[in-house]
Amino acid sequence: MPKIIDYDEKRLKIASDAIEVFARNGYYKTNLKDIAKATGMGRTSLYKYYRNKDEIYYYIVKRAYAFFEEQVERVLNLELSNLERLERLIEYLVKNLEGSAISNRFLDFWMVIHRKDQELEDELFKLSDQMLVSFELLIKKAKDAGEISESVNGKALASILLAVVESLTILMDKETSTADEYLDTMHALLEGIKERG
Repeated sequence: MPKIIDYDEKRLKIASDAIEVFARNGYYKTNLKDIAKATGMGRTSLYKYYRNKDEIYYYIVKRAYAFFEEQVERVLNLELSNLERLERLIEYLVKNLEGSAISNRFLDFWMVIHRKDQELEDELFKLSDQMLVSFELLIKKAKDAGEISESVNGKALASILLAVVESLTILMDKETSTADEYLDTMHALLEGIKERG
């Protein structure tokens, strides 16, 4: 009797194996032959699950954002101030970027997508917007609760924080500061906007 393979499980397994290939070779130098070798499958078998390497990488990025959304839900239920919740989300993102394949090869991936695939680029912007909305929500709640100064522009602060986190995908690959050093600086920044009572 032939073995029944769960389609979604197989897609996840392929993506998990592909992460290592992207991390080692970079997005641009990775091809489906490399991914097929890492998964122990033939290239034609890969086409049953993914059309191309863009789709595999997008799946990886989309899952990372799904995990972020799960973290948002978890953090929102913690017995912390809104500002502390925001710090926890940033900490989660930075810690998960450190040494990750997405972090290590984000820049070359983004450059290729920007030139080749408008639809995929648009989807990645939507995912980034989800993170921005989560930051804005916590900043608004912190302002409403009197945790941070009324003079802070919530939308601008959310954009700045997201830009910092996203730029770390590039900086962490350059062996500059550690995640903890970035987080210490981020904590100092957020401490500076607290409402002084």
